[in-house]
Amino acid sequence: MFAKIMQKFNPRDFLKGKKQVQEVSKDIFNKELAQEIESALKNGKVETMPQAEFRNREEFAKMFDSVKGNKGKILTPIGDMEVNIKYAYRHFTKNTYNTDRENIKGGFFETFKKPLFIVEQTREGQKEPSVYFYKPFFDKDKRLMNLFGIGIDSNGSINFKTYYFDDSGSRLRRILNNQVKILYTSQL
Repeated sequence: MFAKIMQKFNPRDFLKGKKQVQEVSKDIFNKELAQEIESALKNGKVETMPQAEFRNREEFAKMFDSVKGNKGKILTPIGDMEVNIKYAYRHFTKNTYNTDRENIKGGFFETFKKPLFIVEQTREGQKEPSVYFYKPFFDKDKRLMNLFGIGIDSNGSINFKTYYFDDSGSRLRRILNNQVKILYTSQL
């Protein structure tokens, strides 16, 4: 993908000031992410949300790639993500907006293990960058569900923070319209 993106740069762009080069590169990279989503939708690469394979915290814990104490590891395309199992399981019902996330439990592990893309962004006032794992699914009525898993990159280790359905598409729009560092895209 990066070779394809580099072909879209005009060599004269590199003669411009740093700010202009950053704007051009942001536009190109963000268009590529949007095209990845369009391509996935057109090529039938978006799956229907699977049923959750766990009904309680013990079953949830068994689905991690490894478990040590109260921490589970998920192998992602960019490295291991450490997850506090109790916190993550409880987060399906007790979260920022007390949203019932029962309908997205089935996509939890897939979002981290097989995302469409992963980007990193450091927001203003934030010390460590947030890592966004994006995976689209269809619900049973073929409506698009944009799912995000978010971790914080702390000294090269990714720690789980949240997982949610971006119902309004606001998170996706912010990512596609802001400066992000692309860490991974699936090869469709």
